[in-house]
Amino acid sequence: LINLCNEYREEFENVLNTEHAAIWDGIATKINNHHLAQVTDR
Repeated sequence: LINLCNEYREEFENVLNTEHAAIWDGIATKINNHHLAQVTDR
């Protein structure tokens, strides 16, 4: 039972890390796009 819980927790943490990375990728993309727009405006 304890093993099962540990495996589940690892799976859960992997999902959280993946979602977190995706969110940060999205933020980085928005920042890059915004920055590019500012550069081309000048």
